[in-house]
Amino acid sequence: MILLELLAGEAPDVKVRKNFLLEAALVAWKTVEDMDRAQEILSLAAEEFGDDDAVLDRYEQLLTETQRVEELEELLRNRVDLTADPEARGDVRLRLGNLLLNLDDRSGEGVEELLAALDEAPGKEVLWKILESLLGSDDTPSEDRLKIAEALEERYPEETPVDRVRTTME
Repeated sequence: MILLELLAGEAPDVKVRKNFLLEAALVAWKTVEDMDRAQEILSLAAEEFGDDDAVLDRYEQLLTETQRVEELEELLRNRVDLTADPEARGDVRLRLGNLLLNLDDRSGEGVEELLAALDEAPGKEVLWKILESLLGSDDTPSEDRLKIAEALEERYPEETPVDRVRTTME
């Protein structure tokens, strides 16, 4: 791991440096099981290669596995801002929305992110299913259910929206 970090520091080529950092983080994470060191390395790599999906994916995976919620939320919000493709941005918003839904008193923000994801990627069936599930759940706060119902009524394609929302809520 230390050798890989040293090699990364000396690498004349940016791509080689990125690969050494990713490998060093992987060794720290999976072999040595030093999650703090893996996070430090991936944080450094994310700062240097902030638009590289491989780096950001690996960092997101580590933060998810280690349940570092605040760092994960920050990373996902940054990814939303950096992602140009609407479909890919919808995927990131979906992950951010799911994260927020599982945090105390943040379900409203989670619903907002899921609705924004639906705007970005309306063809993503899993978003519809999640939102419909939230709409039909007694565990979903009433203000969130109302927000979801209104949003889905506006977005349902070529069906009678009111009927589909009523069916979902039953």
